[in-house]
Amino acid sequence: MSRRLLARLALAPVLTLALVGAVTTATPATAEGDPSLGRVSVPDQQLLQGCNRYRAHYVIRVPGSQFTGYVQIYSPRGRKVTGNLIDTGDDTPRRGTVRFKICDNSVVPGRFKAVLKLIYQSAGEQRRGRSEPDYFRLRR
Repeated sequence: MSRRLLARLALAPVLTLALVGAVTTATPATAEGDPSLGRVSVPDQQLLQGCNRYRAHYVIRVPGSQFTGYVQIYSPRGRKVTGNLIDTGDDTPRRGTVRFKICDNSVVPGRFKAVLKLIYQSAGEQRRGRSEPDYFRLRR
């Protein structure tokens, strides 16, 4: 075996431990969903032919005025399909409607999941969180 290969093999456990440590320091709200941070709701809609825009309603309840929100949509098969960023800044409304695009040739009709992901400032620290998921149907 070459020295480079041995060095890489020796470094692999160290990198694995570093990544595991980074993942385990996440807050529990990130994994489970915290309804106190906000919510997203998507009405049942018709899956139209071609690529079309669908709507989602959101409410954000994070402390402070600086935040970034992202509505993530998952397909019935559990894949990330699409999403849309909610603008940030002091004039960003804490409730509103965001639109996302889905093409009928890339998904199957069924039960989709929507999650509101948030990054915000609290007590001088940057925090991440997510809402509880909302489930909706797209039918043909």
